[in-house]
Amino acid sequence: MNQNLTNTDKTKIKVQWVTLWVSLALLVFKFVAYFWTNSNSILSDAMESIVNVTASGFALYSIYYAARPKDFNHPYGHGKMEFITSGIEGGMILIAGFFLIYKGIYNLIFPHHIQEMGFGLIVVAVGAAVNLILGLSLRSTGKKHRSPVLESEGNHILSDSYSSFGLLIGIGIIMWTNITWIDNAVTIFFGGLIIYMGYRIIRKSLKGVLDEADFGVLNEMIQFFQDNRKDDWVDIHNMRLIKFGSHYHFDIHLTLPFYYSIQQGDEIMEEIEGLIKEKYGEDVENFIHIEPCLPKSCEICSLSNCDKRSRPFQRKLEWIPENVLTNKKHELK
Repeated sequence: MNQNLTNTDKTKIKVQWVTLWVSLALLVFKFVAYFWTNSNSILSDAMESIVNVTASGFALYSIYYAARPKDFNHPYGHGKMEFITSGIEGGMILIAGFFLIYKGIYNLIFPHHIQEMGFGLIVVAVGAAVNLILGLSLRSTGKKHRSPVLESEGNHILSDSYSSFGLLIGIGIIMWTNITWIDNAVTIFFGGLIIYMGYRIIRKSLKGVLDEADFGVLNEMIQFFQDNRKDDWVDIHNMRLIKFGSHYHFDIHLTLPFYYSIQQGDEIMEEIEGLIKEKYGEDVENFIHIEPCLPKSCEICSLSNCDKRSRPFQRKLEWIPENVLTNKKHELK
């Protein structure tokens, strides 16, 4: 394993290797069950496993690629690869869903014989339980390390698990009633669910590629500044946040007393960067633009030992998304 990888990257890669091997084992297991039973319902489960294996391979590659250090051509790193991979995974899921709907409709028109559904029931039950455990673990790791590809993979495998549990009900009904067209109806239904799941994954990946605002993280960052606020941090505004895989880059404008020296401003920036690193580790890169205060800033500046004050202090403004995300120095109305 590359020694330049961070501990976070190493953890993500190890988890993804486990996912790949487990998905491959389930794939073989489910196709054995399909050829044994000739059930389209079990085929639908096996098709999802093909998607799982292929997606796991893409995800593993993307994590390796996204972990590469920044270079001259990629000054913000390679983290966007995780979003691209998530989109590819979503597209593959869509294809699998459409194939299942086609297969279900085809066999409604041209019926086929199914057999040994008891064995199929066992295979689906085992696969559902394994995927439930694996999906929860992946989603938890993805959220912990802010990895979109691990989180989307976890949600994908969890959806696979839920559909397998639903499939168990369908197989049970087939065994109880001996009505074989239910097998195809179940296949069509889960094909639709798989298409919806693929759409959601593609939508989320596009949010990352198009840098759609993540207000959850923005609110957390604004609250972080509010909690660590100093009297000479007169104002913050024009906050911007971009996500690169599991890493973030954010820009912010910080208003300081106009008479502060460059050295004082640099010391404050280093203090803020230290606080950010203490909370987020290496996952957040920042760019702080310093601006001088204006006379109107005196009304919201609580710095008590300022001998340059031109207006009396009235009250401190609370930093909230509505005023921090705008590109304008704050003032009392």
